[in-house]
Amino acid sequence: MYDALRYAIAQDDYKHLKMAMKRVAELAADGDKWACEFIRDTLDGRPKQLTELSGPDGGDIPLKGILEFVRSPQDKPAGEA
Repeated sequence: MYDALRYAIAQDDYKHLKMAMKRVAELAADGDKWACEFIRDTLDGRPKQLTELSGPDGGDIPLKGILEFVRSPQDKPAGEA
């Protein structure tokens, strides 16, 4: 399907593709949110989804919990298992 679409677009020297992109640019200039996002996503890539971590009941994550998660067994102080 992808190759067939590329072939069809190339047949008319990209005339229809250029017309479509011109229309998208016009819509973006008029403030169309979809067109603005399409241009941004095409040029810069889609934004990464942010992930927020929190501790119990939405509070802070205790530093001790972070260190226990990150440390390897060799890094732990003597006496800790």
